[in-house]
Amino acid sequence: MNLPCNTLSPIRTILLNDLLPLMRSKAALLKVDVEGHEVNVFTDSSAGQFFDKIDIPLVFVEWIECKRHSVDVVQRLLNFFYSRNYTVFNVDNSKLEKHYLNWSKYVLFKKSTNIHF
Repeated sequence: MNLPCNTLSPIRTILLNDLLPLMRSKAALLKVDVEGHEVNVFTDSSAGQFFDKIDIPLVFVEWIECKRHSVDVVQRLLNFFYSRNYTVFNVDNSKLEKHYLNWSKYVLFKKSTNIHF
């Protein structure tokens, strides 16, 4: 039976920015698997404040579904991370520079730091 979308029950969601008052730490690692909706999770309006206030050195993302979005949408997602000094790696810790359509199923966005040992 094909029901129109307006018959579905509403789903409550929160944004990463909404988690700020609940954070007990100033640092976090993120593992994200939202079936291609990463493009909506990582925007300035939904997560910008969270990333500004919480040190997030690593974000583990299931990338396979992200590839299905238009180039403009994927570029907006990548710019969210690139503008915050993240570099993308595969799970073997090799830097990914080729086109995002060739990236593996999982990717790591790692924050670059100016700390030298």
